[in-house]
Amino acid sequence: MFSTSAKLEDIKSSIEKAALSARNDTVYKLRLLYNRNDWHIEIIPYTMRQISNCQCVYDDTVEYDFKFADRRQLEQLSAQHDDADDILIIKNGCVTDSSYANVAFYDGREWATPATPLLEGTRRAELLDNKKIVKKDITVREIVEYQKVSLFNAMINLEEITFSTQNIIL
Repeated sequence: MFSTSAKLEDIKSSIEKAALSARNDTVYKLRLLYNRNDWHIEIIPYTMRQISNCQCVYDDTVEYDFKFADRRQLEQLSAQHDDADDILIIKNGCVTDSSYANVAFYDGREWATPATPLLEGTRRAELLDNKKIVKKDITVREIVEYQKVSLFNAMINLEEITFSTQNIIL
């Protein structure tokens, strides 16, 4: 078993090798998969999904506190939407996240993100720290009080994917 510093040097070397072979005109997503004994790096081209609507799906037991490679629970929820581009996950009556991104709602004055997301993403933390968004409990009934919704994550900036809350199937 490698020491932590040896593993970090191996990971750094693998990332540098992959970066040298990457095309400059392409955006890439880096995935570091690991467990106690092993690690694997994937660097794959990233294509942003086109999202213009979503459908609420309801599950009071869903958990996704950490970013796991096993997304079966989220995939099962995603399978519940009809013709919508993505889902908006509702837990205990409150909005949490979409299937792959945090969300924020705009009321004409400020962007509000759910106080209890499934995953407290790094972009969300940065936006909160910089006071670009605020935490609020957002119930399903309150969605209509907002003008638009934005989906964001480490690869997608706030307002890069934005659509009217009228395009949310409750």
